[in-house]
Amino acid sequence: MSLRLDGFPPYKDLRFSIRNVRHKANDRFVALRLAAIQAMGGRAAYRGSVGLALHMNAPGYEKNKILLDYVAGVMDSLDGSHGAEFTYLPVVYEDDCKVALLLQQVDQE
Repeated sequence: MSLRLDGFPPYKDLRFSIRNVRHKANDRFVALRLAAIQAMGGRAAYRGSVGLALHMNAPGYEKNKILLDYVAGVMDSLDGSHGAEFTYLPVVYEDDCKVALLLQQVDQE
């Protein structure tokens, strides 16, 4: 599966989940999940290991963000999760621990 989105990718926020609709960057989470669901022809979580290649074109990182924040945000957006008030079915894998290979590249514009 391969997909391309405009704008910055979702990022990991330890203080307030980006999955929360009240998070200021929730639209990134939603956009990535919807694009991934379309690219996969629906939700079809892989049972085995997967690889992830993240290629980011950006003038730099957002304030107080590093590449690992974006990688973790992308990985979290593609898996399943549940809490007291929400359930997200996995899109690519059940849990991001299934990612066995990670390739990352940043091209600064």
